[in-house]
Amino acid sequence: MKKSLVYGAINSLLKQRNQLSTLQKNTITFSSEITQKNDGMDITKFSEVNLPLKTKGTLITSGVYNDSQIGKFRVGETALKETTTKWVGVDIFKHHGVIDMILTGQDVPIDSVVGKITYTKWNEEKKGIEFEADIYDEDIARKILGKLIKFVSVTFSQDKIKKEGITDFVNIKPLDLCLVFRPRDKNATIEAM
Repeated sequence: MKKSLVYGAINSLLKQRNQLSTLQKNTITFSSEITQKNDGMDITKFSEVNLPLKTKGTLITSGVYNDSQIGKFRVGETALKETTTKWVGVDIFKHHGVIDMILTGQDVPIDSVVGKITYTKWNEEKKGIEFEADIYDEDIARKILGKLIKFVSVTFSQDKIKKEGITDFVNIKPLDLCLVFRPRDKNATIEAM
């Protein structure tokens, strides 16, 4: 009696393993089909990601923005243009909380850093700073390639001059570039080159 129970249990486990194997194969095929239909991209583009992923985009454009703590503030064209080359070498983080950790002396998890800005230039037409960057994190690179990550946001220190109900930011000093879902500056984008 015990032998038949053992054999029955083994047969049941083998059947479950075979079903799981079939399910995994179907899941992979299903995923491949969906990815192939997404923007006409071929799944093979995502099977291997060459790192660093070369990216480009717009860091920030001059304009008036709102902040819950300080109200309306302006990032002026002149103040922003002066910082153009200072962004080269700035780290790219997964989120803005990292710079707060750095400024308060906390340890920062190593996986928070995903890349580095390698080139910047002023775009007169956009009134903003364009950039190129290297992304070293494979998961982030895949999300940029898949167009799940499309926006960025910058952090900088600055002096503030308040006049006529608006705060002007001057003496801007770059701190970081972060990947975000919804940026304050709708022109701040990132994409694969």
